[in-house]
Amino acid sequence: MKKLLLIAACIGASVGLVAQTSTGGSINFLTKVSNADPTKAIDVKVFDVDGTTVINNASTPAITAQLFAGATADSLAPVGTAINFLASGYLNAGKVLTPLPQGSTAFVELRAWQASAGSYDAAKAGGLKWGRSDTISIVLGGDQLTPPAVPANLVGLRSFSLIPEPSTIALGALGALALLALRRK
Repeated sequence: MKKLLLIAACIGASVGLVAQTSTGGSINFLTKVSNADPTKAIDVKVFDVDGTTVINNASTPAITAQLFAGATADSLAPVGTAINFLASGYLNAGKVLTPLPQGSTAFVELRAWQASAGSYDAAKAGGLKWGRSDTISIVLGGDQLTPPAVPANLVGLRSFSLIPEPSTIALGALGALALLALRRK
């Protein structure tokens, strides 16, 4: 009987320890996932300002990307670390943990920016290249302490293009004005 009580106490302590160290729901930070079911496949690339050039690890200037997640679309915060694009133009950071609980609905957005800025907000404020995906909602998968629950895939995420530096926008606007002026004459 003493052995049975000792075993029960050890199991109880183990369960308590797991509950205390649980880190939240998880997302599978992959932008290319093949699947026999087309509704679960993902093929997302980020394009440069021209809308056709795929960002990759040889892009100049270097572009960094990171997932942002939150309980609401207005409460997005960075999760995981910022990563560089693969040579193929995709991202693969593996499992990213969030502060939200497993099974909860999270709002997720992919943001990319010119790496020299140091952050998305700094690139946007500093006139460097930046861009973001539409915000999607997903049900979070399990954390690293619950192996049966797999991370949630970014199903519904779509490709997007970076927004150009203001000088590029200014040149485009100037060219459009010049065409308008020529057309009037």
